[in-house]
Amino acid sequence: MREFKRSARIGDLLCREISNVILRDITDPRVEMVTITGAKVSDDIRHATVFFSVIGDENRWNEATKGLASSKGYIKRELGKRLEIKFIPDLKFVEDRTMETGSRIDKMISDALSDND
Repeated sequence: MREFKRSARIGDLLCREISNVILRDITDPRVEMVTITGAKVSDDIRHATVFFSVIGDENRWNEATKGLASSKGYIKRELGKRLEIKFIPDLKFVEDRTMETGSRIDKMISDALSDND
């Protein structure tokens, strides 16, 4: 029995290649400093949810979302050139706010500890 599912391996591959495309090929300023944090691929490899994070305020998040949506076609074409898989999944970009949430929790803990001193 396989240790990892094919969809999980392709998700890791997509994550790495999409990051490279964003870093090296896309000139849209809305996607500068966007970090791809993961990708979840359906079992049939037809759909992929790509999670991203960005540092900034709510406006920065909105601009990054719009920039990725407008670059989706280009990213898929580049993936088609770079990857040796039969189908390039349809990409859906979703915000990953876990780092933001973690920072907020750290601040709350620090504040609570400093209040006790």
